[in-house]
Amino acid sequence: MSMIKWRAFSCVLLFLTACENQSDEAQAPTYYQDIQPILESRCTGCHLEGGIAPFALDSYERVSTYADAVAASVAQKTMPPWLAGPADVEYLADPQLEDSQVEAIVTWALGDKAEGDSGLPGAPLPSLHEGLERVDTTLQMPEPYSPPQGDDYRCFLLPWDQTETTYVRGINAVPGNEAVVHHIAVFIIPPNFVASTESWKSDDGQPGYTCFGGPSGNPDIIIPTLQLGGWLPGNPGTKFPRGIGIEVQPGSLLALQMHYSSPLGVPEPDQTTLEFEIASSVEKRGVYAPWLNVEWVGGNMRIPSGEEIVRHSIRDDPRMFFGAFISGLNLDNGFDIHGALFHMHQLGQSGHTKLYKEDGTETTVLDIPKWDFNWQQEYFLKSPVSFRSGDELEVSCTWSNTAEAQPFLGQERRPPKDVNWGERTEDEMCVVNLLITEAID
Repeated sequence: MSMIKWRAFSCVLLFLTACENQSDEAQAPTYYQDIQPILESRCTGCHLEGGIAPFALDSYERVSTYADAVAASVAQKTMPPWLAGPADVEYLADPQLEDSQVEAIVTWALGDKAEGDSGLPGAPLPSLHEGLERVDTTLQMPEPYSPPQGDDYRCFLLPWDQTETTYVRGINAVPGNEAVVHHIAVFIIPPNFVASTESWKSDDGQPGYTCFGGPSGNPDIIIPTLQLGGWLPGNPGTKFPRGIGIEVQPGSLLALQMHYSSPLGVPEPDQTTLEFEIASSVEKRGVYAPWLNVEWVGGNMRIPSGEEIVRHSIRDDPRMFFGAFISGLNLDNGFDIHGALFHMHQLGQSGHTKLYKEDGTETTVLDIPKWDFNWQQEYFLKSPVSFRSGDELEVSCTWSNTAEAQPFLGQERRPPKDVNWGERTEDEMCVVNLLITEAID
């Protein structure tokens, strides 16, 4: 048995040992009755033929082939991907498996992998995602783009096609090539900054332009952009919490940031389409408000070469800072937090956002105990968290800048060097984008 397979079996055996309610008399799980419903609900959005995942899990034969890897990953809770740790809030669309579901998969994988009756499949699990109610308008990349081998971050500017102020209620992506689209982020460039993007043209002759930490095509020129939404494979669309919409003014540009991952290096083209559910008015106008220390942007976020643990944080009332990026919201009485999207680069290790109330209590809004740049996602709250006058909000990030922590460049790790804030791949960031609305009480 290979070392990798031995570690996988060790993991699942340890999990089985820890299960308290396992019964010898319990009926052994079968694929069609017990395993397939779990995988279809949590896994096959990525693990399908031609999908972004390295193998498909859409048939009994395929799942049986990869049973060891599936059992090990769910037992270690590395799949389905979910970076958020325990917090003082509950999240919408949490894909984490229940212990009983993990036990069923592990038991099945270590057993005889019974197939069961394909004519009597188990009941499907409830969908995690609400999806869009309708598609009101679509925008598409202006022309196909063929990503190179490996990871590629490419941005495309799409003119917003509405002639009146509208509110985006939800966003979905339809990749032109599901095998290479890892994830998508969409940003709003307001009309008065559109002219600044004219120089964001690539000199490689390909559509779009190279981008990394954000949508800027020139890391030395920062213009205000606002997060509009994102997409991950398997997600039928991001619908903002009830009654909330994000304003987009006529004349705006949308910056579509594509993360491509093409391990085979086959130049298969992609021409992704964005779908939007929009409204002329909403109950509550939402905005993504970035929270960070402005001194970091000025170069005061030094991460020295060779340091194993480097931490930067800020704790303050963020409303004055928010005012530099957003308009149209009255934050005098505070604001309500409905979602959080954390962002660091490749040296990031962990981070958190906490709310400290004036009465001394604190609420962990989002904790990322093990950061993974490749699995950035937004975490919507089941119930909003209120920030009021006298409260403080903290964002904290931790990095490692040792030789062992560097990302790979081909077959070798990138040499360590002093790092600071910046848009480039070798730079770093620490920011949480909060979906907020005006205080409702």
